[in-house]
Amino acid sequence: MSLSMETMNDVEINQALSKVLDIVEMEQEKEFVSNAELFDQLIKAFSLESNLVPTSVSQDYVGLHLGTLYEDNDFSLLLKSFKNNQKLDPFYALKIINDAKEKFAQLSNINECVVDELCDQGCIVVGDLHGNFNDLYHLIEKYGMPGASYKFIFNGDIVDRGAKQLEVLLTILYSFLVRPRRVYLNRGNHEDITMNSSPLFQPNFLTSCKNVYSKYGLAVFESANELFAALPLATSLQSKSGNYRYFVVHGGISDTLDLDYVRSRLDRFSFDKVSLVRSRQKKNKSVSEMLWSDPIRIVDGVIYPKQAKKSTGCFFNKNRNLGCIFGKDVTEKFCKKYSYNGIIRSHEVRQKGFSVDHSRCFTIFSASYYCGADNYGSVFKFLPTDTTFEVYAYKNLPGDLSSLVIERNTFLLKHFKMMIQRKEKHLMSRFEIFDLEKNGTLRTDLWADIVSKAFNSEISVRHLKAIKDFLCECETNLDCVNYRSLFRKSGHVRSSEEKQFLDLVTNLFEILDRNNDKKISVTEARYALDVINQNLGTKFLVQKDCFNFIKQMDKNGDNHVDLDEFMQAFMESEYLKDDQDLCDSEDSDNSDVQIFKL
Repeated sequence: MSLSMETMNDVEINQALSKVLDIVEMEQEKEFVSNAELFDQLIKAFSLESNLVPTSVSQDYVGLHLGTLYEDNDFSLLLKSFKNNQKLDPFYALKIINDAKEKFAQLSNINECVVDELCDQGCIVVGDLHGNFNDLYHLIEKYGMPGASYKFIFNGDIVDRGAKQLEVLLTILYSFLVRPRRVYLNRGNHEDITMNSSPLFQPNFLTSCKNVYSKYGLAVFESANELFAALPLATSLQSKSGNYRYFVVHGGISDTLDLDYVRSRLDRFSFDKVSLVRSRQKKNKSVSEMLWSDPIRIVDGVIYPKQAKKSTGCFFNKNRNLGCIFGKDVTEKFCKKYSYNGIIRSHEVRQKGFSVDHSRCFTIFSASYYCGADNYGSVFKFLPTDTTFEVYAYKNLPGDLSSLVIERNTFLLKHFKMMIQRKEKHLMSRFEIFDLEKNGTLRTDLWADIVSKAFNSEISVRHLKAIKDFLCECETNLDCVNYRSLFRKSGHVRSSEEKQFLDLVTNLFEILDRNNDKKISVTEARYALDVINQNLGTKFLVQKDCFNFIKQMDKNGDNHVDLDEFMQAFMESEYLKDDQDLCDSEDSDNSDVQIFKL
């Protein structure tokens, strides 16, 4: 069933899609954490040895030329050029990133933002933007350049998923460089090299860098991730008058988080890959909990996330495989211990753009229409003398839902359907118990109840009924669902493990394709083998084996390897034939398998 404009405006469906987005996003991050070590090896071997760095502005560059100093006027011109879809020369992009990195490196782990009525109109706290330039542009139009009249705190997750990730990042960094004591940027869980290069979060930051800057994309990507590792982990926001004091952090807290330790002894620069940090050491726990945790909250009388059996306490975050979930008692204890009025965090999309999770814990999410959902974006505005903050909510997709949003909604539903199909054995056994006539149909209420329970009631019966027509065949007049149509297969259907592996292969191809021409050349193969030798201790004969690398995969004889050929080589490997680990064939003479042992 296609997603029409009229259908997508239905309130029930939009609410259902928001729930689907929650489930899909959580599943993607959970899958990512479980694959993080493998993907880190790919990145370590192939992406971080780029020597293609521009030494000057390109001679044929016809875009905005920036001055040597960071000034308001150039910021306005930069903002206008990005709004008009113009690309900034990579030399300028790298200069902005590297200059900002030096300044962020001088800041403490927990930054201090004081709002003074003598020189500030207030402070704007911005949640996840995820490359949504339209929302950032709207906020700048409303409140002015960040740091000019209002101080700004950007609470992480600047990149991944959005259409203009580099533009959002460079806009924020430039405003920081103009007023480094008035613009604040916390690190989010997507400011992580293994996270923002993962194929699960498309378009990811790595892909965006390569698409925008082609042969210089890897250099920009690497420098940006060095900057991400230098970002502060949180910001302490307070008024000079003492009317309020808030702890602003991307993910959250735990019952053991020690801010004195974080402030004075934690080395944040050693955590370029927070997603791989799962040990119980104090330093590891502190970082992962601040960037990955979620509050336990009650919505319409129901406790979320479902793993929490009560609204209090602190537990390992099983939904994300990292961080923790923390209850209202943990928030109260933390705020009293460190003299905060409350905690402001982001990390999770909210339908209204914000939520009150506990009496002292607030979530702010600033990307509207996130991944095609119908949510608002919001920001918090703090004034110098008030004791409370204002919420400003907005949507910035002009007119009706665009074809891009419909395409993303279709993706969400397809991914959700795949998640349902992974539970086929369990669901079919439940469906068949209640299918007394054995005709493959169930009443809609019953079908939705079974599916809802399979997802621990994270999505309600009401919302499943709203999107049932997009998931399987339905008899509307009879109020029935053909549950068997959920699991119909045509031809060979790969397992979820195969699909995840092939996603990694696709991203690896993009990494090897250094000039972004959609094919791997002998030169790129030579470079890849050299990097493998240096990073993984292998002993390939680079000059000779680079030709074998191409020859083994080049099916059409053009001396290049395209994505289909690259994918086919992996599909023929032992990994997909026998479900064996790639390293099991250590002594094999097959050069395909040998080359791909990571």
